[in-house]
Amino acid sequence: MGTRISPTNIVIEFGESEWQAWLGGGFWGPERNGPISWNWLSNRPAWCVLPPLDVAHDYRLTLEAAPLAFYELTLWDFQLWAGERRLMRRVVPTEAEGTRIELVTGQIMHELGRLPERLEWRIQKLERPTIALSINDLPLATFVFACVPHVQRQECVLRHELLRERNVMHFAPNYSVAHTDVDPASSDDRQLSFRFYRLRIEQLRDPKGELL
Repeated sequence: MGTRISPTNIVIEFGESEWQAWLGGGFWGPERNGPISWNWLSNRPAWCVLPPLDVAHDYRLTLEAAPLAFYELTLWDFQLWAGERRLMRRVVPTEAEGTRIELVTGQIMHELGRLPERLEWRIQKLERPTIALSINDLPLATFVFACVPHVQRQECVLRHELLRERNVMHFAPNYSVAHTDVDPASSDDRQLSFRFYRLRIEQLRDPKGELL
């Protein structure tokens, strides 16, 4: 779709080539299927440098993204704990009984220096994929998604008090899935969480319809 910028309406297209220099961190890079483009978020926080914004105004942010989820499968969150320390976490899409999670004791020895007397598996459904947003290292909002794979819109208000001359937004997912757990025959070993499509930034208007 390309770049769209006006004084009061900015649309960042995460899958378009002209925006890639503005993105970094946990984004894997642009992908395309016909006219539709996106950028996969990994298991790591990603960042986006925002175009210049007027620090005297507030803005509405609308993110269009789709979690890696499935209609026919449930995302199960497996966590291995030793006391109050989490040693391992893995989110797996499955409905089959007897799902096997491999554990190498040498990894635990490397983490703790010894094999603990007691290990605890904590297993629960991942009900709500989330993305935590921050701006200039300050918390902004947490977007909570339904655990379905279609595109969902999430909104929040970016207050002018949080703005600086240069503004960097971070996106942190609360989970990721190994691509090999989705398709065991694949050689793609990426960790994936959300497809990012676009972020709309709109300057807010007062009740009379005038620009703030």
